[in-house]
Amino acid sequence: MRASLVNTQSLSEIFLQLDCKNQLQVSRGTENLDDTHKHSIYAGTLEACVGAVFIELGSKEAKRFILNIFSHKLSLLSVTDEFKDAKSLLQELLQAMNHDLPQYQVTPNQDGTHFYCEVSVLGTVFSASADIKKEAEQKAAKLALHSLEKS
Repeated sequence: MRASLVNTQSLSEIFLQLDCKNQLQVSRGTENLDDTHKHSIYAGTLEACVGAVFIELGSKEAKRFILNIFSHKLSLLSVTDEFKDAKSLLQELLQAMNHDLPQYQVTPNQDGTHFYCEVSVLGTVFSASADIKKEAEQKAAKLALHSLEKS
């Protein structure tokens, strides 16, 4: 469950939903970056805010703050949701089948604003892309998992 909630994409989305973007002071170089590069900055800033609440107000207030900012994402979870990410599930499945682990190849586009991922599983290559490297890997792993489940 933690991995589905606490990742760059999720934290960045929460940061933007809290409308904190205009409160963040960044260098001119960072200002000129495409928004896709800023996801990790937004996520890191939100993590820093949680840490600041913990240090300044203590664990009870930090817990309350975390539950508040994650309330929407927590409400979307169901008991039947799979809480392991696709890469972990793929690796565990291949290990259980005594096969080689998946091999990932990630390539950014020329601007570095989009990532292409190929994962090789049992001699077959699955491809996916996304604005965030980890998301591209997860998408490719999910494709491989679906293929393995069908066979």
